[in-house]
Amino acid sequence: MSTVGRISPRLRLKDNHPTAVKIAKLCDLADELGITLSFYGQRVVVEDRERDKELPPLYLEDIEDDHWFEEFPFTTEYKLVYDNPEYIAQQKKEQEERDRVRAEEARIAKERAEAKVKTENERRAREQEERERRLLAELKEKYEK
Repeated sequence: MSTVGRISPRLRLKDNHPTAVKIAKLCDLADELGITLSFYGQRVVVEDRERDKELPPLYLEDIEDDHWFEEFPFTTEYKLVYDNPEYIAQQKKEQEERDRVRAEEARIAKERAEAKVKTENERRAREQEERERRLLAELKEKYEK
């Protein structure tokens, strides 16, 4: 077997390396401050352990809306933003109205379908009754002769 297959593609930096020490200090400071930054593609979520959990989440965005962060510390100006509770309430109200309208439309459609089935059943019953009356009339005429 070749030794090339056993060579690791990555090597670990020793804990006492100056860069590793700096990163550890940065992580310790973030932990001490209770801050966590989570990178999700174009969005950075900022979590603060001391912040009320009932408040909407904080997002870190570039000042310019068409840019996003790909590195830390950030090389561009940033802003901390959160979802506007009034906007969320408005969206919820609009969704509830759409749901109410959909439910009403579904109820009306169900009632129409049930009415159609009932009408069809009544029509079939009338036809069946008419067939039975004709048959009885034919039988009565046949036996009266």
